[in-house]
Amino acid sequence: MGLGFPTRPTRLAFGPLAYQNRFEPQEPGKEIGKTIFNGSFWQIAGMGVMSFRAFAAFDVTGAGAVAATPEVHAEAWDPEAGVAPALAKQATGQIRLTYAATYPDETGDAQATALGPVMATVMITAGAALLYHATAQTLASLREVDVFIFNAANPPVLADPINQRVAVWIM
Repeated sequence: MGLGFPTRPTRLAFGPLAYQNRFEPQEPGKEIGKTIFNGSFWQIAGMGVMSFRAFAAFDVTGAGAVAATPEVHAEAWDPEAGVAPALAKQATGQIRLTYAATYPDETGDAQATALGPVMATVMITAGAALLYHATAQTLASLREVDVFIFNAANPPVLADPINQRVAVWIM
């Protein structure tokens, strides 16, 4: 397994925790010293642990209909944006986002998809008469996300928004 996504490399994945310079940098503008080198790996590993791995945005049209794939999607493991996840309405106010079981890493080896925590929001559309909010959960398969959309009633009820965009961020 390489360092590419879907792997989240720890600091140890980059090698020893404290690289040493054989010689001190002679030209600081062209050479990197051990402090910058080690600190850079620390920052890269930290960003990998904390950053979102995937984003999808899809439009919900009349009667809660959705397209087969999101209008916008991006995945850290697929920098070419080649394969979009699938979308399917499950029930009123419930839409499922499904990713493939595996994706290739940077060396081409298949890696199991393992999605983490997720968050969702309904983006406010100009002229929208009703407000909605959303929540989401990653399912046990670790490759599916259910998005639940609620109206602004008290208490909130699952509802199909009309002509609204839903955005989903996945860790």
